[in-house]
Amino acid sequence: MRSMSSPIEEIRLRLLRSALLVMLIGSLAFAVSLLSLGHMPSSRLLGPGLIALLSAYCLIHLHRRQPEQTLAVLACGGWAIATVMGYRTEGVRTPILLAYPMIVIFAGWLLGARWAKGFAAASALALMGMAGGEMLGWLKPMAPIHPVSLMVAQCLILAVATTLTLNLLRVFQERMDEALRLGRLAEQNLATARTRELELQRLVEAMPSLICQFDADLRCVLANPHFTRFFGVATEELPGRPLESVFGSAAFEDQRSCFQRALAGESLRSQARFGVGEGPSEHVFEVALVPRRLEGRSDGGYALLHDVTERERSAERLRQMVSQDALTGIGNRTHLMDRLGLALKRSARRPQCFALMMLDLDGFKQINDAHGHERGDQLLQRVARTLADTLRADDTVARLGGDEFVLLVETLRGTEDATLIAAKVVERIAALSTPDAPISASLGLALHPQHGDLAEDLIRRADAALYRAKATGRNQWRLAE
Repeated sequence: MRSMSSPIEEIRLRLLRSALLVMLIGSLAFAVSLLSLGHMPSSRLLGPGLIALLSAYCLIHLHRRQPEQTLAVLACGGWAIATVMGYRTEGVRTPILLAYPMIVIFAGWLLGARWAKGFAAASALALMGMAGGEMLGWLKPMAPIHPVSLMVAQCLILAVATTLTLNLLRVFQERMDEALRLGRLAEQNLATARTRELELQRLVEAMPSLICQFDADLRCVLANPHFTRFFGVATEELPGRPLESVFGSAAFEDQRSCFQRALAGESLRSQARFGVGEGPSEHVFEVALVPRRLEGRSDGGYALLHDVTERERSAERLRQMVSQDALTGIGNRTHLMDRLGLALKRSARRPQCFALMMLDLDGFKQINDAHGHERGDQLLQRVARTLADTLRADDTVARLGGDEFVLLVETLRGTEDATLIAAKVVERIAALSTPDAPISASLGLALHPQHGDLAEDLIRRADAALYRAKATGRNQWRLAE
């Protein structure tokens, strides 16, 4: 059983109920009027009786709140009764045939155009059949109906027609009022939506972030001016353009998996580097991806790119200040301990040999005292560059302070590799010596894992070897014992 909730459907129910009541009462009144005249053939009472039964059945059926089925039963039943009575009584002069146009209007309005066309065609055929049958003598009409009965029948049809017309006009007016109300509401909602869209557009255009909408094929749909300006793309050229061609193949490839996850419905954040458009050659962005889903399926999403280049540069400068020696530009003690800790962790996972070398300059104090701190600082910078050039890019050179340096040399095959590097370092430092500023280096060498598995042990053993090198003549290296 279907639940009725629409105001229009409730009106249809009231219309049907009132029409059926008029038909039931009118048909009973018509039957009574026929009986009161006396000597009335029983066939005359057939029509009012059938109409009364049909009206009562439809009222019962309508109680189940099934208006479409009730309408179909009423229209088909009414047409059938009118047709039967026409053939059995006065033919085309039968008063009840006036119901034909009412049935056409009734069915067309409430059931649809196809029903109206069907009843119109069937009624025309039925009328032609009655007229033809009477002309050929196949249909013998009964004696004309009494004027009073005819008047009652006509009044009944008029009452039903008036009831239907007034109710139909009421339904039409209520539908028009509802349509006008909905139209005004739609205009208000549209105006509100346009205002909000304009406010949102202004907000998006004013935001410093780069904003882009993309579709399910990872093509641009629209973007704010900051986005088009940064990537150097004209606004009218952007729609339909692949993101890969906007961001650049290499940069987009790094982000492709993130965009695919966004298409799958996941909101996520990442960091990306883009090197096109205005400004420096490379910018660092925090990228927020928000999926867009319509009717349960992915329809693309939104990308919000916030430029954090300056923040990253500031952080890098801070990291350098914390881990870099201000004078020489190489690492400091913090940097050394960090790299040494990483080397020990890697070795714990995958055993390897590496060397820690403590280096101290011989004669540096005399040069500093004789030629001043500026000359001493220049010498320290030259030593730092020489040490960095002597070692590989992956090795670590750090200055602990004064004229003391530390070298961390990783991935060695054994003691022989370490001693060759130590000798080379001592030789390169000695090559910096000049007649007025003689300089050399003493170096202590400790190996992992032979001389310890802890950072403190390696530093202590290398430092002890350094002092033995100084005590036994300087300008040489010594291996930890």
